[in-house]
Amino acid sequence: ACGMIITTGLVLAHLGSKESGSQPTNTLTMSVLDVGHGCCILGQFPTGQRMLIEGGNYSWSTFNIGKNVVAPFLWKEKVKEIDFLLLTSVYPRCSLLPFVVDAFQIRELWHSGIGLRGYAFRETFESLREKNCTKKILTDFQNIRLGEVSLKVLYPSVYQVHQAPDPPYYEKYYVIFSLKYGKTRIVLLPFHFFFENEELRFHESQSAKTALLFYGKTTGKNSVDYAIKLSNPEIVVFIPEVPKSYHHETAQKLGIKWFSISKDGLIRIVSDGNEISVQKSP
Repeated sequence: ACGMIITTGLVLAHLGSKESGSQPTNTLTMSVLDVGHGCCILGQFPTGQRMLIEGGNYSWSTFNIGKNVVAPFLWKEKVKEIDFLLLTSVYPRCSLLPFVVDAFQIRELWHSGIGLRGYAFRETFESLREKNCTKKILTDFQNIRLGEVSLKVLYPSVYQVHQAPDPPYYEKYYVIFSLKYGKTRIVLLPFHFFFENEELRFHESQSAKTALLFYGKTTGKNSVDYAIKLSNPEIVVFIPEVPKSYHHETAQKLGIKWFSISKDGLIRIVSDGNEISVQKSP
């Protein structure tokens, strides 16, 4: 599980662990938290494993999101250990990380390997190293098995990982991935995405009941429209605090259910492998 780059359809198996303190279920749940302009999702897998997905926070506020929002939610969910911390981007302002890294045991750090030498992450990664947290590099077409759930990395490519400048153009190097569970699929992608052969990557699971989760800065109308039309989702979730009105117009015109944390609060996407639904909390 350490520093691995895979470019083929190789499958990596991760079995549930009693050490995580969580029990196996028959559902895949993605809980989307309101962290302002950033992205933070708690993934709970049928194996009982938990993944914290962190997409950066773009506010320069001194408000400690990790301490005041994320950690209290994790404690309420009875989370003591995070099996996987997945960084979808390495933005200079990932304000939730330091407190969460100190407060919880994290087994594995997953990221693209881009932009990790910046000053903003030096102390955080040093803390993870001291806790014996292992690392995994994510690149396109990598397939990771988490019990019955398959996590497929769609972006970035191995070439981009090796060619990215340091510091990188952050908005171009998000990790984009899908979670396939039975007849359902959840795809997490930024508002503006750059990967090639979009049709091929979205098409292979066209028959799955899909939920699209958009995050990042609220731009990229063409990318949003394109992804919605390609994947024909049943559910679309806009994660930013204040989505632009045109982002949900396409979903609305096509009769697709759409949600945003700005109007719906905490959102949980739940799949039992056959059906996919959204549960809202105030």
